[in-house]
Amino acid sequence: MTTTLLTCVKVTIMTMTRATRDEKLLITGAAGFTGHHAVIEAVKAGFSVRATDVSSRYYSAMFEALGVEFVKADLTQRDGLEVLLDGIDGVFHVAGIHDYSTPRELMVAVNVNAVENLCDACASAGVERFIHLSSAGVYGYDWHDKTPVKEDASKLTPPLNVYNETYDPAQSMVHGRNTASITRSNTSTPSVTKRGSRCWEVVTTSKASSTWRTCAAR
Repeated sequence: MTTTLLTCVKVTIMTMTRATRDEKLLITGAAGFTGHHAVIEAVKAGFSVRATDVSSRYYSAMFEALGVEFVKADLTQRDGLEVLLDGIDGVFHVAGIHDYSTPRELMVAVNVNAVENLCDACASAGVERFIHLSSAGVYGYDWHDKTPVKEDASKLTPPLNVYNETYDPAQSMVHGRNTASITRSNTSTPSVTKRGSRCWEVVTTSKASSTWRTCAAR
């Protein structure tokens, strides 16, 4: 699972890279396991990176060594997010609570409400690209005989835990801002159909295989 997840993060960052490589990217949840790897990959890809989390934890030295700006922020609070997004061209939203023992109210606040806050702020700030890291677990655990899970796949079983229950509405929230879609796997070249100047995407990872999918573009 760890290898699959980090491969997903690396390929996602690679596909965000443009020829000029002068975009400024905000990475949320940057002081977490997945988030700090996303920061490293974004710097390798040539992005100017602003990292954010509720605290820098033990990654302050790493951020400084990479030349990454760290801004402390609580995404569950809508006020002030435009400041966090000032000068940002793209957002890779990694932040989320994965601990199944977390009280439902807190998990909803972080995994659902924070996504809505950030989406609204991105739209207000004119951010060009928004990528939300989700979980294929929202589609259930049958995995369609282990075939790739696409964004329009049916949910064969209900989510088995609060974590996936909260990622379901969050993913739908991002999908609701889309007017076109893209689909890609770790073995294919992504193709994008854009309508307008903004691209909104959802990346889903699967515990059952190394395949993953993204969808959206606006």
